[in-house]
Amino acid sequence: MRWKEREAALECARRVLSIESRAVASLADRLDANFGRAVDLIFACKGKVIVTGVGKAGSSAARSRHDELDRHAGPLPPLRRGNPRATSG
Repeated sequence: MRWKEREAALECARRVLSIESRAVASLADRLDANFGRAVDLIFACKGKVIVTGVGKAGSSAARSRHDELDRHAGPLPPLRRGNPRATSG
């Protein structure tokens, strides 16, 4: 990669991180009593709670199943063509 391309890539990455960090920071102001009610509902569940996500959200879901919720859980297999456990495809 050439110097100009590297500089452009770095500048783009900095812009994206700046935008994303502001978006994440703004979430704190949006938390209200509904968040607490959602947590109460999750902990009151007698059955299974399914938490999904892809990429970072999927990683967060995988961590939360062990760290915060302390529940028995496991990942679901990806739904891909040719996967014998897939329900569609």
